Amino acid sequence: MVDGVRRAEAEIARDVAVVDAADDTGADPDDLERAWDREHPMPGQDLIACHLADGHVRWRLPMGGDVTSVAADATAVHAVVEDAAGRAHLHSVDVTTPIPRPAAPIPLGGATLAALDDARVLVATPDELLCLSSGTVLWRLALPESVRCPYRDYSGGTVRATVDFRNRTKVIFRNFTVRDLCPGDNFPTKGRIWWKHTDGTTGYGAWGWDRNGCGDDGTNFGNLTRTGTKAISSVYVQVCSADWCDHSAARFNQYVHPGR
Repeated sequence: MVDGVRRAEAEIARDVAVVDAADDTGADPDDLERAWDREHPMPGQDLIACHLADGHVRWRLPMGGDVTSVAADATAVHAVVEDAAGRAHLHSVDVTTPIPRPAAPIPLGGATLAALDDARVLVATPDELLCLSSGTVLWRLALPESVRCPYRDYSGGTVRATVDFRNRTKVIFRNFTVRDLCPGDNFPTKGRIWWKHTDGTTGYGAWGWDRNGCGDDGTNFGNLTRTGTKAISSVYVQVCSADWCDHSAARFNQYVHPGR
């Protein structure tokens, strides 16, 4: 299993410090948050292995990033881990002792462990399937364009946009659209854009709400542009309805990560 307590505590400490500093100095909260992140790098999540017979913890291993997918076989625990720069790796750790095997780089963030056996692991990314063994890519299969839609659907609502990177520091989210799927919960749906810089700092836009009474087309907010002085590594969109939220897979900036 995955334990994100250390990271959550660090995020709370950062938010409190930023609010206090903004109240005291009147400085821009985004600037204060970026400064805090530079001086206090966010910890990663911990991977934990438990004994099936009685549930006691066999080992705990800091992974140095966000654990986005976990699976296990008879000999190892496998985890997809994304670091602060958006790079993803497949980590495999022996079941009985926390001894990591060689990590294998994965070409895109948002990867999910699709299947595994004692010798091979199948990983699905937004663009392709990869089969790995002992950190080596055995084969890869590109997915058709229809699978690589720049949005995700959920039971309560959807958010979609066409991501258009213009250069290293500018991205346009074209036709950013939020739609309530109306499952009878009487809650509107909201969505927003997120971006991650190459130095690991992140940012997000204002919420866009769909309150149009379950219309077929949702609410289109047009084109949303993010530009600044820092290079943008990747972006994604987030959707929330009632008390749940989720987000799309990351889209990487081709001007920063050629070929990704």
